[in-house]
Amino acid sequence: MEQFIGKQDMTVPLSTAQGVKEVPFQRWFNFKEAFSPKFVIDSIKKTPIKVNQILDPFGGSGTTSLTAQLLGIKPSTIEVNPFIADLIQSKLQTYNLDSLISDWLEVVKSVDSQAINLELLYSNGPSTLYKRPCTERWLFDESVLSRITQYRLSIESLENETNKCLLRVLLGAVLIPLSNVVISGKGRRYRKNWQSRIVLKRDVDKLLETKVNDAIFDISKYSNRKEQEFHLYRGDARERFKELETSDLVLFSPPYPNTFDYTDIYNVELWVLGYLNTSNDNKELRQSTLRSHVQTKLEIVSPPVSDTLSATLNKLDSVRHQLWNKNIPDMVGSYFRDIESILIESHRVLTPGGMVGIVIGDSRYANIKIDTARITKEITDNIGLVFKEETTIRVMKSSAQQGWAKDLDETALYFIKE
Repeated sequence: MEQFIGKQDMTVPLSTAQGVKEVPFQRWFNFKEAFSPKFVIDSIKKTPIKVNQILDPFGGSGTTSLTAQLLGIKPSTIEVNPFIADLIQSKLQTYNLDSLISDWLEVVKSVDSQAINLELLYSNGPSTLYKRPCTERWLFDESVLSRITQYRLSIESLENETNKCLLRVLLGAVLIPLSNVVISGKGRRYRKNWQSRIVLKRDVDKLLETKVNDAIFDISKYSNRKEQEFHLYRGDARERFKELETSDLVLFSPPYPNTFDYTDIYNVELWVLGYLNTSNDNKELRQSTLRSHVQTKLEIVSPPVSDTLSATLNKLDSVRHQLWNKNIPDMVGSYFRDIESILIESHRVLTPGGMVGIVIGDSRYANIKIDTARITKEITDNIGLVFKEETTIRVMKSSAQQGWAKDLDETALYFIKE
């Protein structure tokens, strides 16, 4: 277990996986804003009752569920992003190593024979996906994307769904390193001097082989977990949560109300691997997430009862004309209605004495702070959850429009069901 947790740098927020990127399973895919295993373990220890079942309604990197398995706790999780859901499944499922190795060798054997038509396969994809006439910027050279796509088709031809899921995820893990962009802050940016960067077909082979070897090693070392069972629900957390029945600890970090569409971070993986094939696919995925962004038109709902939220919305409405998007006040109010719905469902599934742990972050618009911790605590007053404690995990920077001031709190809140 100690090797799985890794050596946490104490200057790094304990809610995140920063500093433990090279430990088993974490290294499969670079997921920046993830829980650290230590944070999950500490939260379990805070729970007043014995934790036999744990639920994370915003699965993310799957660390909550994987840590639970290693501790002998039954995990359930929900994830709306289909690629990230596969990432979670790949970490939690049980493998036959002989079958996995055999399927990987079959992929390597058949990859060269895959016929590729990029124009047909990605006809509805982003125009910047690969270099072609009249494109000023592109993510991949044509030869690199062709090689990636050969691997994709070779993996898709496998019959074993368990192995197929893992190999697809590992292929997704090499896409950004092979591309002309990096993930930075709230999205992607082009690398410095990306036009002169040279990526070759053999680089695809080498990076993917390394990822597969790492995964095989981790699976072989941690195959005998105390708990093998898990439940993964794919789709909108607001809807799928209603299907769950009981849990001793609900631990999660939802998207923050920062007008950022978190699905955009994974658009490269979603389009290249075929999870998205049309603009409507992309729209439907965005509409299945919490109302934390304004990139897609979402249904506006009335805000929950909270004096702080009401005062904040009045301030935002008074400066609506100054905001970069006039829908921000409506988005903020709807966002906290979504948070309320998640907390209501958390209260429903919790056994008496069970606990909710939520990591939530502030935002700021036109110099008006969205105090998420205070608003969330006021919302729970109407639900029946009793506040236990809070911890400020880190202080984050506001956006460039707000002067990059380091004045936004990321907070862990804990509530008990009595």
